[in-house]
Amino acid sequence: MSLCLSLRGDDPEGLVRRLAEVAGVVPRVEIRLEGAPNPFPWEIMKRWKGDWIVACQEGPDRSSRLAEAAAVGAPYIDIPHDLASIPVLLEGTQAIWSWHEKPSQDSDLAEILHMLEQKSRPGDICKIVAWAEQPEAAARVFRLFESSKSPLLAFAQGPGGAASRIWATSLGSPWTYVCWPGEETAPGQWNWQEALAWSSPGKFLFGVVGDSVSHSRSPLLWNEAFRRMSGGGGAYASVSTEDFPDFLASHSHSAFGGFSVTAPFKRSALDCANKVDEAAQNSGAANFIHRDDGGVWAAYQTDGPGAFDCLRDVGLVPECRVLILGAGGAARGAAFEALKCGHEVVLAARCEDAAIESAASLGRFGSIIASSLTDFDLSTVGAVIQATPVGSLEIQGNLLEGHTFNEGTLVLDMVYAPAWTQLLKQAKQQGGIPIPGRKMLVRQMIRQFSIATGLSLEAAPLDGLVAAHISDSSIVLIGPRASGKTTLGNRLAKALGWRFCDIDEELELAHGRTIAEWIPNDEPGFRIAEAGMIASIIPQFPRSTVFALGGGAVENQVTRTLLASLPRVLTLTAPPEVLFERSRGQGRPALTSRNPLEEIEFLVERRMPFEVEVSDGNQVEVSGSLNQAWDALLRALDWDPC
Repeated sequence: MSLCLSLRGDDPEGLVRRLAEVAGVVPRVEIRLEGAPNPFPWEIMKRWKGDWIVACQEGPDRSSRLAEAAAVGAPYIDIPHDLASIPVLLEGTQAIWSWHEKPSQDSDLAEILHMLEQKSRPGDICKIVAWAEQPEAAARVFRLFESSKSPLLAFAQGPGGAASRIWATSLGSPWTYVCWPGEETAPGQWNWQEALAWSSPGKFLFGVVGDSVSHSRSPLLWNEAFRRMSGGGGAYASVSTEDFPDFLASHSHSAFGGFSVTAPFKRSALDCANKVDEAAQNSGAANFIHRDDGGVWAAYQTDGPGAFDCLRDVGLVPECRVLILGAGGAARGAAFEALKCGHEVVLAARCEDAAIESAASLGRFGSIIASSLTDFDLSTVGAVIQATPVGSLEIQGNLLEGHTFNEGTLVLDMVYAPAWTQLLKQAKQQGGIPIPGRKMLVRQMIRQFSIATGLSLEAAPLDGLVAAHISDSSIVLIGPRASGKTTLGNRLAKALGWRFCDIDEELELAHGRTIAEWIPNDEPGFRIAEAGMIASIIPQFPRSTVFALGGGAVENQVTRTLLASLPRVLTLTAPPEVLFERSRGQGRPALTSRNPLEEIEFLVERRMPFEVEVSDGNQVEVSGSLNQAWDALLRALDWDPC
């Protein structure tokens, strides 16, 4: 995904720090001159090694500010369509002819595009930013890419525009604008760390649709899956709307391949489809709608199959009795799948009438009885599926409080945040086998992805990725040189949409000297600085950060004490011979008088007890290819601190 980080120019010193942080990560930046010093210190931008754009959308002096930027040879100048005085552009400077829609303006965007193209020179870019209260209004921009004669930046801002910023790059937009965390320069911007988790633009557009899906983990999983496809598969976004039929009608562009559907639109998705699979038809709800090869919408129900994939993974006894809590679309989907697989079903709900109605509609498929939440015998069931929102962060509680599980009863809670619901804690305490809702989230997503692409996915790496994201606890990677801490840590941070912090890089930046020069001349001083940096920076970011530590960091007792107190510390390991081959030609300073391979063997043996101590034995074997090491790292994250 090609990004442009929009930054305010009102604090030049802060701007320098931010540019240093994103160098090599974000390919271009936009500098907003509103409130910036006049004249602006352009040397800051001339030292930046990527592309840069200058914009000034407001203020009486915007013409003169943009003329100032043009005079110093800014690579791009964002020129508002109504600017009174157009600056003289030097050779090599491209114009971005921009137009921004005001709230409730409802403009003819095709006419606006034609007007901008009349101004555009060869190589210039046209930029149309619509206003969208709802995503249906944002969809107006997508058709513009079919008729544009110039390079086009087109998306929507406002409450309904966020997804359009993601999808636009797959339709032809050369980049999308992102902001510094917590500092939007336009409504609906994503921050740059979140945006790193998006997959590269692909052929098809997908998303998850509901009435409140901003915290959905589906984009995390789908975008990771797309990154695994050769050539990139698509872009996936979360979309909140109030009317699913209107949403689907407005997103009729052929690039849209399908949508995961959540509450309250599972029945509506079924009604909107031209074709319906057996599970969706008989459960009366669809959680995925996909445009098939003929261009028509087909509805699917993957909640039930995903739930039973989870149960089978941990030893579901064939034909055992299954208790399902709830009577909504997910519960009916699970009940249909249970009956299809030969299980007897007890369907229990707070509203017994709803349970009776759902049971009656499914009775022809097998043995199913309806119950209140008190009129069943938990000792007779082999598995429990909790298919209501109860136990979530928004609706706390436990529908089986006061009941007792048999030892070995499988208990799946479809709620995945928090990771450990009260129901799962109860099951664990009473000898049941708790299955967190994130496991089902992954497996129903895998089934949707297979429908959409024809490809299969391994569940375990995705289990680890979503477990880490739900936990939100920062992750620390330790291990010997050349084990891949920086490479894998950077990739993990991008996949999660978190910040990445390499302690060696932080040391070099803070002290103005390279590790290669520092260690041979003053290793004791380096180790003191390293321990101080770790003690200072890791406690500042207990959440949403991936840290990579130098190989020798664990030899400091203070550092070991700190690391031992953290919930997610992983040791990357590989045989010395592999580490030796990887480190060839990297110019890393020697730490002993031994030859390189002997030094690696010596240091691995000396440091390993410390690594095992601080990581609680959580080791990741990374001697294979990069992709094999990546999957091994994700699998190692598949656990939930209780």
